Amino acid sequence: MKKKFLIFASILGILAILAGGVVFTIGMTGLGWDFKKIDREEISEAKSFESDQAVNSVTLKGDWNYTILRGEEFKVEYYESDQCNYDIGVSGGAFRLIESRKSWISYIGIANGFKRSGYTVTVTLTEDSAVTIRGSSATIIMKEQNFKSVSVRGSSAKLTMENAEVAGDITFDGSDAWTEFENVKAAGNITFGGSSLRASLKGVTARDVKMTGSDARLTMTGTAENVITANDITLKGSSIGATLTYVTARDFKISGSDTRLTLAHVTARNVTAGSSSCKATLQDSSVSERIHVGGSDARLTMNGSSAKEVSVKGSSLRVETDSADIRAFSGTGSDLRVTLNLIGAVTDIKSATVSGSSATLRIDEAKMSGGYHNAGYKTFSATGSSVSLRINMKGGESIFSE
Repeated sequence: MKKKFLIFASILGILAILAGGVVFTIGMTGLGWDFKKIDREEISEAKSFESDQAVNSVTLKGDWNYTILRGEEFKVEYYESDQCNYDIGVSGGAFRLIESRKSWISYIGIANGFKRSGYTVTVTLTEDSAVTIRGSSATIIMKEQNFKSVSVRGSSAKLTMENAEVAGDITFDGSDAWTEFENVKAAGNITFGGSSLRASLKGVTARDVKMTGSDARLTMTGTAENVITANDITLKGSSIGATLTYVTARDFKISGSDTRLTLAHVTARNVTAGSSSCKATLQDSSVSERIHVGGSDARLTMNGSSAKEVSVKGSSLRVETDSADIRAFSGTGSDLRVTLNLIGAVTDIKSATVSGSSATLRIDEAKMSGGYHNAGYKTFSATGSSVSLRINMKGGESIFSE
C-alpha cells in the first residue's frame, strides 16, 4: 500500500513540475525573455545533400521548419541536432531525411525546441513529387509548383500552399494547427483531421473536401468570378464548423455535436446537417434537391435562398426563412417551431406537413397558382398533440388548420 502511495505521489509531483514549467514559460515569454539562450540543444552548421538520381518522392521527419522549392538540381539544405540520429539518402527515386531522438530525456526541458524553431530545412525538387512531412511545431511552405501528393502530420504545424497543383490527394492531420491554401488545384481529395484545427481555402478546387475532429473550423472562400468547386464537402466531429462563400458542390454534410454551417452564395444538390446543437444558415444560396436538419436543439435559417424540399426531424428545432423559395416542407418532432416567409418565391409551395407534439408551422406569403382551394394536388396538414399549421397566402387569403 505504501509503495502504491509513493508511486502516485511521484506522478503527481512530476505533473506539478511540468505544469509549473508551462506556466513559467508562458509568463516569461510574455516578458520578452529569449528561451533560445537556455535551450540545451546544439544545432550544427548548415549541411547539404545532393543526388544525381531522379527523385519523385520525399519523406521528411523531424521538428523543423520546411520550405519546398522547384529548381534545376535536387538539393536538400538541412541541420542536425546533437540530441538526434539521422537517416538520409535516396533509394529507388525516394528521398528520406529521418530524424530520431537518441533518448526520451531530450524531450524534457522548459526551453526545449526554442532554438531549432529558427531553422528551416529547404528541399529543391526538379520534378513533380509525392511529399510526406512528419513533425511538430513546423512551419511548412509550398509555393509555385506541382506535386503528386502531399501529406502532413504534426502538432502545432502550419502549412501554407499557394499557386500549386496536386495530381493526387492532400492530407493534413494535426492538433493546434492551421493550414492556408490559395489557388490550389487538387485532382484528388483534400482531407483535414485533428483538434483545434483551422483550415482556410481560397480559390481551391478538389474532388472531395473532408474534415474530422474537435474544435475545428473550415473556411472556403471563392468569388463571383472564381467559384470554388468540389464534389462533396463533409464535416464530422464536436464543436466543428464551416463557412463557405461562393462554393459549388454536389453535397454538403455536417454531423456531430455543437456544429456550425454557414453557406453564402452556394450552389448544391443536397445539404444535410444531422447533429445536436446544430446551427445552419443559408444566405443567397440554391439547393436543387433537399435540405435536411436532424437532431436536438438545432436551428435552420434561410435568407434569400431556395430548395426543392426542406425537412427537419428532432426535438427543440427552430426554422426561420426570409424571402425563401421552397416547394415542399416537412417537420417531425417535439417542441418544433417553424416560420416560413416565402415572399419573392417564383415556384408554388406544393406541400407542408408537421407532426409530433408541441409543433407549430406558419407560412407567410405562400405562392399557390390558382389559390389554395383550387389546388387539390397540394397537401397541407398538422397531426399530433398541440400542433398547429397556419398559411397566409399572397393576396391576403388566410388559412388556419389545427
